[in-house]
Amino acid sequence: MDRENYPLKYNIKLMGPSKSLNITAPVDTNIKVGTISFSLLKLLGYRKEDLHRVSRIEPERISLAYIATIKVISKRKKFNSDFATYAGLKQPLVLGSDFLRKVDNLVCYLKDFSHLYMMIRQSKRKCVLIIGDYKKKLDALYIIKGRLRLFGYEGILLKDYQDIEEQSIEEKMNLLGNLAKFVVCENSYPSGHIDELNICTRNRLVTIILQQKNIKGGATWLQACYPIDFSFVKRVFYEPSSFVSAIDKAVKIAESIVIRRKEALNREYKYREEWLKELSKKG
Repeated sequence: MDRENYPLKYNIKLMGPSKSLNITAPVDTNIKVGTISFSLLKLLGYRKEDLHRVSRIEPERISLAYIATIKVISKRKKFNSDFATYAGLKQPLVLGSDFLRKVDNLVCYLKDFSHLYMMIRQSKRKCVLIIGDYKKKLDALYIIKGRLRLFGYEGILLKDYQDIEEQSIEEKMNLLGNLAKFVVCENSYPSGHIDELNICTRNRLVTIILQQKNIKGGATWLQACYPIDFSFVKRVFYEPSSFVSAIDKAVKIAESIVIRRKEALNREYKYREEWLKELSKKG
């Protein structure tokens, strides 16, 4: 995702072995550990022997990565934070959810509801919920997540987010589903996601079902009627060798449904005409 598409940004100071650096960094709440480029680490004075190698980073599942522990100053707080570095990073520095917990500044955003509402609107444009079988198809779900990034979206898996203790898991599904622009469901094998798929229909969430051609009925025949009964639910069949192209097709279908729905709602809700004209004037 492009830097300007991150709704949260922080002015921070990084303190390395030989140099410190003031920088404005975006926050990706979809990752736990922040990421930093090799060139930025070198500028701070880190050497390869200062880093420790890890075999996997959740939720990105990137191998051949290294972790650097860096002293950070932000909002008058000083603390150590881990950053992952690996080849192919598009952004020099991205902060993760661990940073937010340490700086404890989300409370400030919640006090200003107008800012919170802006974040919700941004989420509705940029986030996609991914559901499916975590046992047999978890790798496929992360492939979907990685592919979504090429379209400018952040893929969300329920398992990657800590439960809110006052919420049931079903409420968590409702919350994240309604924050997403659309839902992608890998539906080849039965699992708890069949209840999540039912929630999608109850909440009228735009949902694209990905299903292997050779698995008749998918997760359950009971839900085979969903693409027939609900105009906002579509199904894309795929061969294992064409999974990536099926994801691309799913994204395009979902985007077209979202656009059609938005246009229809704008026509239906007449009061929107005035503020849409104002928005167009502002450019």
